[in-house]
Amino acid sequence: MALSSFAFSQKATAENFRITQITVTDFNNNKGALNWKSNQPAKGTVFYGADSDNLNSSMNYPAYDYDHATVLSGLNENTTYYYKIVAYNRSGERIETFIQSFKTGELVDTITPEFLEADLLQVTANAALISFESNEKVKATVYYGKTEDNLDKKKSSSSYATYNTISLDKLTPYARYYVRVEIQDEDGNQPASRKLFEFRTGGDVQNGNNFSIYDIQPLNFDIQYISDTSVTIKWKTSLVAKSYVQYGEKSKKYNKEKIYANNGEWSNTHQVTITGLKQNTTYYFKITAEKSLYNKTVSSAEYSITTMPTQQAVLGTKISSNDSSAIDSDHDDLSDSYELSLGTDPKDPDTDNDGYRDGLEVKNGYDPKGLGKLVKLIYGQPRASLSYEQAKATELKNALDKELGKFSVSRNDWFTMVNAYVYGNYPVESISQSVKWSGKTVHPSINWQLWKSAPDYKNYINK
Repeated sequence: MALSSFAFSQKATAENFRITQITVTDFNNNKGALNWKSNQPAKGTVFYGADSDNLNSSMNYPAYDYDHATVLSGLNENTTYYYKIVAYNRSGERIETFIQSFKTGELVDTITPEFLEADLLQVTANAALISFESNEKVKATVYYGKTEDNLDKKKSSSSYATYNTISLDKLTPYARYYVRVEIQDEDGNQPASRKLFEFRTGGDVQNGNNFSIYDIQPLNFDIQYISDTSVTIKWKTSLVAKSYVQYGEKSKKYNKEKIYANNGEWSNTHQVTITGLKQNTTYYFKITAEKSLYNKTVSSAEYSITTMPTQQAVLGTKISSNDSSAIDSDHDDLSDSYELSLGTDPKDPDTDNDGYRDGLEVKNGYDPKGLGKLVKLIYGQPRASLSYEQAKATELKNALDKELGKFSVSRNDWFTMVNAYVYGNYPVESISQSVKWSGKTVHPSINWQLWKSAPDYKNYINK
């Protein structure tokens, strides 16, 4: 039955060129049929949309004819739509209707849903977790049993979704099971094809009592995972599960937002990257895994991560591990002592033979020992070798022991002090005073030559 039938006046460029008998019918599958007639052979375009001031969809009728049938797609249920028809006759005369409307009401879905993928996510001694995807929201029923011709048990999903999981529990250990998955959309459409597969239970995991989160990375500072404004956290779970991280700047006080790993899908390997963090700031975080096989939930202990301080490249200056007067045998603007710590050749101005001098590469953030950029500049300098850093850290620790006796600082503060000593040219005296006065005589990104003129430095260096 037609929802609307109109015969109305038009904005006509030719008096006898008319559009009549417009009907909008047959609403189903997010579509509707718009039919209209013209008293001359004509072609035209129907413009339509849910906003009368923005008819942002259109369908063409390209053939000259008297009877016109157009399918309007992308319609939603119980929505009012507005439309107009623009038509041309063979002489190029144009006619346009006034904007009219129709309402869709309930849309019947007659299209059969399709399986996109079905997978066996995990099998344990007495349970299995099955996932499936479809091209529209469906519910699923899993029929299963120990013989292919007698699937005597079944379990259904609880809601309509395009991605679902169903767990089968209380299975017999070390037994073979046969499975058939059937899906049905909200209008009762069900495909003739069904997903069939089999599996065998086994292994040591049973009832989920050993559900755990493990292999969390990083637990210590690692430049691979931590930058100045972001942190990447990886972990594993003993059972396939959904997993998320909560974090905050205060211990046990986390932001409300839950950051799900793997786009919220089930897995036993998980990863999230948290962005928009503050530089040189300690964050506390906790991991929770939920909706696992056996419907178990587990949370980790609390951990902390400190972001990197701001690093700024200082270009056009001679880089030295000690001072600006250090020897530079190959005249590449890197001192010999610094080249030894960096691993480049102090006698070769172009260690990697790429046509660019070592000093020029370092000053612009490139690796003088090969392709690519250096990972991070500290006080305007690239990181030296780990063995060199460790040796300098031991040297600093011994010097501070002599100055202060036994002392204790946080891991983050020690990281800042070592960087200041290795890359910022801060003397032991400045670092010793920073321990006493909460860092006043050491800046995490400004080198000693500049910071020693700052008011804080002058006020606290001799206290």
